[in-house]
Amino acid sequence: FFKKTFFAGELSGNFEDKAHAKKVWEAHLAEVKSFVPKEKLLVYDVRDGWGPLCKFLGVEEPGEPLPHLNKKENFKVMLPKLMKGEMA
Repeated sequence: FFKKTFFAGELSGNFEDKAHAKKVWEAHLAEVKSFVPKEKLLVYDVRDGWGPLCKFLGVEEPGEPLPHLNKKENFKVMLPKLMKGEMA
């Protein structure tokens, strides 16, 4: 999905057009929802914390904050590497 959508397909490396990116994401999400049964799919927003994820998985919430490795600053460093094929 990542390479197909972001580099070779719908976005073609154009990350600045937020409206277009949102449209591409919503189309992808609709396609996934059409294939995956509701009870087996969690559409998760990391901003919601552990609650929805742990409930879906049937486990207790850990007693620690949700890790957040994908900070904006890190993504800005990672993106050029992805585009050059240096990362999978």
